[in-house]
Amino acid sequence: MKQIDESSPSDEAQPAKSDQFWQTPTTLGKQVSALTVLLFLAGSFGYLVGVRDDGNPTPTSADVGFLYDMTAHHEQAVQLSMIELNKQSNPAIQAFAREILRSQSYEIGLMRMRLGMWGFDPSKREQDPMAWMGMPLISSDAMPGMADAAELEAFIDAEGSDADALFLALMSDHHAGGVAMAQSAARRANDDWVVDTAERMALGQASEIAEMEFARKAAGLPADPEGFFADDPEATPMDDMDDADN
Repeated sequence: MKQIDESSPSDEAQPAKSDQFWQTPTTLGKQVSALTVLLFLAGSFGYLVGVRDDGNPTPTSADVGFLYDMTAHHEQAVQLSMIELNKQSNPAIQAFAREILRSQSYEIGLMRMRLGMWGFDPSKREQDPMAWMGMPLISSDAMPGMADAAELEAFIDAEGSDADALFLALMSDHHAGGVAMAQSAARRANDDWVVDTAERMALGQASEIAEMEFARKAAGLPADPEGFFADDPEATPMDDMDDADN
């Protein structure tokens, strides 16, 4: 796992009808497929009507780089949520997955549309991952908080409380990476919409980290479940790079 510096009484009850709707694998797949189409259309529409001019951010700007990187980051959060929702697990934990699936899918659409409005192709990256932060990476898979292949495989294979524990550990770490990226974007970006979006993301994901930790303790789940690999938090000195820019 890449990192950087910067139960309620009804838990045992059967989920409501709306919860069952989201937990049905077939129906969930149809909903996600429809959502994917809508996100693609949103980005494509923005790209078609967008025009690059002197008033838009440049391809190498923090504004553009952040939107591309956070879109890729959100896409894995959606993937993790979909995996959790296809498990027979704790409804209280799956509630986090449903909310993350909904909110981050929506934000993906907004970020793609914004890139399109500026004249950028949302499907074609303009710079290396994390280059806007002064730490270019070969692949977006190496961005802060991203689950690696081994962690994803362990999560897919897990069931019941083991799956819940892995989901909370992976998503909390994923959110921590997202918070640090968003905080950096809020400092580096020039576009007001990007700054506001980054600040909102940082606050929202930090709040969800605290809520997931509370839920983990309430459910008696381990903080470091088997299959979760936490990196040294000092391995990526982003704070130093931010200080160097100031």
